[in-house]
Amino acid sequence: MAWLSKWPLTNLLVVSLFKSNQDARTQLDEQLFADGSIACQSKSPQARTKDTASTRPHSAGETMDSAAFSYVIRRAQPADTEAIARLELDSAAYEGRLEPLNFTPTELARLWQERIRSLRYEVLVAEAGQTLLGFVGIMAPAGGNGFIQAIYIAPAFYHRGIGTQLLQVCEKIFKLRKCPRVVLYVEPKNHNGQSFYRKAGYVATNQKFRHLTVWVKEFASSC
Repeated sequence: MAWLSKWPLTNLLVVSLFKSNQDARTQLDEQLFADGSIACQSKSPQARTKDTASTRPHSAGETMDSAAFSYVIRRAQPADTEAIARLELDSAAYEGRLEPLNFTPTELARLWQERIRSLRYEVLVAEAGQTLLGFVGIMAPAGGNGFIQAIYIAPAFYHRGIGTQLLQVCEKIFKLRKCPRVVLYVEPKNHNGQSFYRKAGYVATNQKFRHLTVWVKEFASSC
C-alpha cells in the first residue's frame, strides 16, 4: 500500500468517507432491505374524515381508493426519477409554498438522479404495482445530524398512512447510523405538513432557512 503515501491527504479522506458510506449502506441493506423491499399495508379510506375525503384530489381511473391495499417501500433507482419528479411537482401544489418550485420535470428528474447515485443520500419510494405512491430523500451521515430533504405523497393517496410508513423507515435508518437528531425545513403555510411532523415528534424551532421553519427531532444517545 505504499502508493497511498503519494496521495494528498484530502484524497485519502475522500476515499475513507466513500468506504464508510459504502459500509453503512451495506449494513443498512442487511438490516432493512434484506428482501429488497419492505412490505406495507395502507390505511382504509374509511379512516379519513368526511371533509378530508371530499377535498382530496382524485385521479381518473384510480383503482385503490375503495379499500386498503398492499405496497412496498424500496430503494429508488435511476429509472424512477421521472415519476419522482412528476409526483413532487404535483404534490408541491398542495403545500402552500411561498415560492414556486422552479424546476421543469426534466431538471427535477436529473437532480433526483444525481441524489440517487450519490452515497450521501438515501432515496426511498413507496409503490403499489407500477404506481408510485410517494418518496422520501434523506441524508444520514454516521454519527452526524440526519436531514430530511423531501417527503412527498401522491395527492390521490393522501391520508393512507404512506407518509408515516416512509418516515418510520427513515427513522430506522437514522437510528442505525446513530444520528443524534434529525433536521428538516417546512413551509410556514404548509399546515398539513406541520401537523404530520408534530404528530411524529418533531418540534418547530425559532430558526429559519430562508423563509422555511426549521424543525428537529432529538434521538436518545443510546439509539
